Amino acid sequence: MTDRTRKFIRYGLVSLSVFFLSIGVTWLGHEILHFSEEAAYGIALVLAFICMFILMRHYVFRVSDQGAKTQLTLYLTSSVAFRLAEFAGFLLLHTLLDVYYLLAVMLVLSTSWIAKYLVNRHIVFPSSTSHKPHAEDNAIVRSTED
Repeated sequence: MTDRTRKFIRYGLVSLSVFFLSIGVTWLGHEILHFSEEAAYGIALVLAFICMFILMRHYVFRVSDQGAKTQLTLYLTSSVAFRLAEFAGFLLLHTLLDVYYLLAVMLVLSTSWIAKYLVNRHIVFPSSTSHKPHAEDNAIVRSTED
């Protein structure tokens, strides 16, 4: 099994876990705590952010080449963009189109999944092995081998 495949499987497992966390928190917030559907889902998004960053950094991509602050900044920026789009999608489906709130959450989260994987893999948590050395770097390596 390739490293890319292992990362994708780990991403799938983490995503599935956070997906159910988001559904559960949204349901709990609305049905048990009597928050509005929108507020319950907003709370779920915040919890999903925290869980995903920790798990992406330490379990899925296992990349520590960049500092945690750099990765957090990149992750925060991309997550804000994704979360705003997801919340807008939820509002469109639930509030404007009257789609049942839990179905709206499932549809929104499902559609952004692949895009988030690609952004995280290539931009936020890039593997050091995915970066090709520049020609100057190769020349330095060759000169030190002589």
